[in-house]
Amino acid sequence: MIKKTVNYFCYFIYFVCFYLVRFLVFFVCFFNKNKKYVFLERKNEAQDNAYYMYLFFKEKGYSNLKYIINKKSSDARKICKDDLVNYGGFFHLFYIHFAKAIISTHCETFINTKCSKTKLFKTKAKIIFLQHGIIKNDHPQLHFGKKQIDLFISGAKLEYDFLIKNFDYPQGYIKWTGLARYDFLFPYSIKNRAITTITKILIMPTWRMWLSEDNVMESDFLLQWKEFICSKEVKNMCAESGVTFVFLPHPEFKSFKNYPFINEEHVLVADLNDKNIQSYLIDADLLITDYSSVYFDFAFMNKPVIYYQFDETDYYSKHYLKGYFDYDTMGFGPKFTKPSEVITYLQKLLKKSINLDVYAKRCDKFFLLKDNNNRERNYYAIMETINDEKQKNSKASRK
Repeated sequence: MIKKTVNYFCYFIYFVCFYLVRFLVFFVCFFNKNKKYVFLERKNEAQDNAYYMYLFFKEKGYSNLKYIINKKSSDARKICKDDLVNYGGFFHLFYIHFAKAIISTHCETFINTKCSKTKLFKTKAKIIFLQHGIIKNDHPQLHFGKKQIDLFISGAKLEYDFLIKNFDYPQGYIKWTGLARYDFLFPYSIKNRAITTITKILIMPTWRMWLSEDNVMESDFLLQWKEFICSKEVKNMCAESGVTFVFLPHPEFKSFKNYPFINEEHVLVADLNDKNIQSYLIDADLLITDYSSVYFDFAFMNKPVIYYQFDETDYYSKHYLKGYFDYDTMGFGPKFTKPSEVITYLQKLLKKSINLDVYAKRCDKFFLLKDNNNRERNYYAIMETINDEKQKNSKASRK
């Protein structure tokens, strides 16, 4: 009796496995024929180049789209309900594996979940690296063979030349198209800096790899920015001229205790849950940063920039290797190393006693593509990569 029961159970298991395999084969075949264009940025974001390319595909009538994002994030509401895939879930991995193309601002964001870092989940999709900012420094981790990239989008000609010369990609992998989000900045480009009235100043320091939750509060990085932002001169400037300072720390700092580090009445701390970075850039009349590539976006709109670089030696020895961009000869604004120098320049700028023509000319020289056709150029570059037979075996040559 027991033997008969075991036999029936074995037959049952056999039939379950048989039909399960048949179902999985059908399921895989179906999705192979209906592969998706998958878009994603950081876990909680839909506000960068991938999001604007997602909108472009929607405008062109594509229905086979998926956007991977944390469904609880404030940006998730921007995504069509039928297109939304929860970040880190089963369908995140599934759509990545069976995608036609993965269109992302951050290289390999799509495998930033624990279970997807294994070779089992290596995707066969075309990887479109849109970037989240123009590259100005050397990034050895992005050189050919180090990452799974089939199309590397470039936002400017000088950047493109630098990538071609130093990143070792075969011909056709890097395309100079402009960044997708620039289509939405173009209408805000100002014609004449000289007549611009400065009422809102955006402060955006970038990330430092050597900073941690344990050392940031005592770091020279924070002390230098506080010395400038919390100075008596800046407070008086705000009271007398009505200028508003908006402080937006890099997103990497958000997990730190005591974020956003500065609590002053004359400083408005930006909240990315209320507005995205682009909105803050559009609203601001002047940007003060150190090395953040966001200054390219600001310069694209032909708005004035100030560079406050007090730790240049540490930055290029501990953070990034220096690239092609020279702030003294190519910068879109002056470079300073002391808070007092920034304050003096600001005071003159508010009185309109500084000629900004030299910086306006540098902006024009850098952005040779200055229009609202960036997404269209990105789109055709993506389609060309997807349909390019020459790249079919490219992944085999990657290290």
